[in-house]
Amino acid sequence: MSYKADEVERMLPYIWGRMYVWGVANPTAPPADMPKGATDKTTSNTSWAVGIDVRDAWDTSLIPLDERRATLLHFGAGWTQEDIGIYESVSQGAISKRIKRCLNRLTIKLNGPAYEHEGVQLALEELEDHHL
Repeated sequence: MSYKADEVERMLPYIWGRMYVWGVANPTAPPADMPKGATDKTTSNTSWAVGIDVRDAWDTSLIPLDERRATLLHFGAGWTQEDIGIYESVSQGAISKRIKRCLNRLTIKLNGPAYEHEGVQLALEELEDHHL
């Protein structure tokens, strides 16, 4: 299975709240008032699998502490980037970059080092330095 950064971002709260996955809406699902058709139960919802994979990537990736802390405070505690910036004594832009780098690292961990996201590719040396 190939993961995209937006899927990883959508499932990050699951790392800290295991019941979160029950409330995750399938973005490709039809509106609730549409007639129901036959579905393939084996491919209908992968939220649990994606959540477990993202949690495993979070646990096993060697993400720098500043990126890990910004991501935890934003997705786990619900802080705004501005609040995290004040807490960390850096700009909101620096926090945004930390979170994006963390998401890219997690996505690369899930997909392998050849993965490239929206033209942003982490240097192989950086990947080796952080043992992703």
